[in-house]
Amino acid sequence: MTNVHAFTVNPFAENTYVLTKAQEGLATEALLIDPGFFYEAEMDRFRDYLNTQQATLKAILLTHAHIDHIVGINRVVREWPEIPVYRHPEEEENWNRMTTTAGAFGIRLDPIEVQPIALFPATRMNMASFECEVRWVPGHAPGHLVFWFKEEGFVLAGDTLFEGSIGRTDLYKGDFATLEQAIREQLYTMPDETIVYPGHGNPTTIGDEAQGNPYVRRL
Repeated sequence: MTNVHAFTVNPFAENTYVLTKAQEGLATEALLIDPGFFYEAEMDRFRDYLNTQQATLKAILLTHAHIDHIVGINRVVREWPEIPVYRHPEEEENWNRMTTTAGAFGIRLDPIEVQPIALFPATRMNMASFECEVRWVPGHAPGHLVFWFKEEGFVLAGDTLFEGSIGRTDLYKGDFATLEQAIREQLYTMPDETIVYPGHGNPTTIGDEAQGNPYVRRL
C-alpha cells in the first residue's frame, strides 16, 4: 500500500507530496512530487520524514514547471545528486523562464542544476515499486501531467482540480477551454470515489467536484 504524505510549503502554500511504499523484505521506497521546499526548515521536515519511514528516495516527478512546484529541486538534487527528475517536454518554456518568474515574485532562484527526463502520458508507468497512469491535463500549464494510482484510489492532480475550484488559466499559455475539456476527459472519467490530492488546499474527490465544482462539472 502506498502512503501519501503532504508538506504545505513555500510562500505560495504549495502541496509537495512524498509517496512511500514498504515492500516485504525490501527497503521502503519514496517518490517526491513537485518539490516546493523554499526554507531550510522545510527541507529538514522532509529529511526527518524520510528517516522516520526509513525510505530511499528514488525519483522526482513534476506535474508541471511553475515556480511554486519546482523551487525546491536544487535543494533536493544537491543532497541526492543521482535522483532523476521527470517532466513533460512541453514544460520546457516554463522551466527555462523559472529565474525570471521567480524574480517577478521577489525570489532569487539559481538555474536548476539537473536536466529533466521527458515524461509522456502513458497507460502505465512503473517507477521503482510504484505503478500509476500518467495523464495529460493542459490548460493551467501546457505540459501539465497528473498521476493516477488507480488501484489505490487516488490521483495527484497538481494545479488542475481543487476543492471547489480549478487551476488558474491567466498564466503563460493558460487556457480555460483547454483545461475545462481536459478535466472532463481525463479526471472526471475516473471513479467518483477517487481521492484528489491537489497542488494547493485540501484533498477532495472526483465525485464531489464532478457534481458540485462551480467552474467545471461533468456533462
